[in-house]
Amino acid sequence: MARPRRIPDDQVFALIRTLLAEGGPRHVTFATVAARSGLAGPSLVQRYLSRDAMVSAALIDGWDRVERATLQATAATPDGPKGAVALLKAIAPSDPALPPSDLRFLICTMTDALTRDRAALWRQSLIAALQTKLGDHGPSRAEMLFALWQGRLLWSHADAATTFRLRDAARLLLAR
Repeated sequence: MARPRRIPDDQVFALIRTLLAEGGPRHVTFATVAARSGLAGPSLVQRYLSRDAMVSAALIDGWDRVERATLQATAATPDGPKGAVALLKAIAPSDPALPPSDLRFLICTMTDALTRDRAALWRQSLIAALQTKLGDHGPSRAEMLFALWQGRLLWSHADAATTFRLRDAARLLLAR
């Protein structure tokens, strides 16, 4: 069967993020991406110039997607504590029946200045959105809710028996 002549960048980037999640940075080479995508290795070299540029582009694309999802979820969820919780759940669903979010992986790959900067900007914008949804409860509560959510998101894979519920945390934070 003939190799495909063209696969859109977003599909290649999703594949690269999958390879990174499966085996780390050393697992991503032009050869592994070519084998999984069906594209010719030289086509990938021509398109991305270097392996590091290819990986960086995939991570940037991942953050672009997370930022778009955050903006959409912010607009689609109501104000108030329930809206803040709904916003966080929309960005990174915790339902095991849904495919895993790129977000957990992207947070764990902040190895260069560019991805750290993107993550920091996203964090600031999400905390600002949470603060708006929570109203007069102050920025520290939005930051605490964000930190609780991130902890749950990052550790939920390691401990499936976690009984922590985000809405309970929001209630506790806002009761004070």
